Amino acid sequence: MNIGILAARKDKALGRIAAIAPEIGKKYGAPEEMLARLTAESKDRDVEAMERLEATAELMEFLAQRAAEAEKAISSVGRDKTAKAQTEKK
Repeated sequence: MNIGILAARKDKALGRIAAIAPEIGKKYGAPEEMLARLTAESKDRDVEAMERLEATAELMEFLAQRAAEAEKAISSVGRDKTAKAQTEKK
């Protein structure tokens, strides 16, 4: 692929990530340091790529943990409502 096209695609993708990262931080409580590493820059392309990849993995783990916590909280509320309804029937 043409080097110019690759550079343009990279810039566009990094811009999209930088634009959405603060919203993810606010909505899910993701640490700013983690989000900043998604667009890390380095003179060494391999280091830059590894930083971004690690940050992506950390973000995915963080979001999976948040989803599991939310799912647990929702099921807990459901159990509480069921227990309350059964108690009221007695």
